[in-house]
Amino acid sequence: MTDFRSPSEEVARLLAEIRETRASLQLIASSLNGIERHIRRAFQVPKPPRVRKMPSHREVGNAVDSAELLSRFDLLRMEYVQSDSGAFNEALHQFSDSDLRALAKELGLSGAGKASVFKLNDWITQRVRESALLSGSSMLRGSEERTRELPPSNLSHAAANSADAVDRDEKKPPS
Repeated sequence: MTDFRSPSEEVARLLAEIRETRASLQLIASSLNGIERHIRRAFQVPKPPRVRKMPSHREVGNAVDSAELLSRFDLLRMEYVQSDSGAFNEALHQFSDSDLRALAKELGLSGAGKASVFKLNDWITQRVRESALLSGSSMLRGSEERTRELPPSNLSHAAANSADAVDRDEKKPPS
């Protein structure tokens, strides 16, 4: 007999050895845990405080409270309404990544913890735009201004066409 094995046989042997080692370590850990519990009960030793892992950048609590975030959002909205898009974008880019995530969560945007900074900027810009439109501000810019303002001649023509369509529908005999 020869001691040489094929690569697949060697991998299978190593995997079996890893399983045995893992089972042995689990048995040792459970025995050690049982001994520790017995000593704690026998001598009334309190459990040590848990050591917490370091939170990731997404789990870190924000030092900015919700009132400050909402006031900063209002300032962003004022910047959006009163100035050009360059100044608004500059004000938006002044936010840190964690503040953007906190603001997005405060505004109720789902998925803010996993979204990219570019996506967060886009979502917050949309919320600022919606807020400006809902607040009744007369200052609109860009595409909002063009879509909101139709020339009066087009409005009266569109209203006349819709009135004619209603009249035609009323004159049709029921089917």
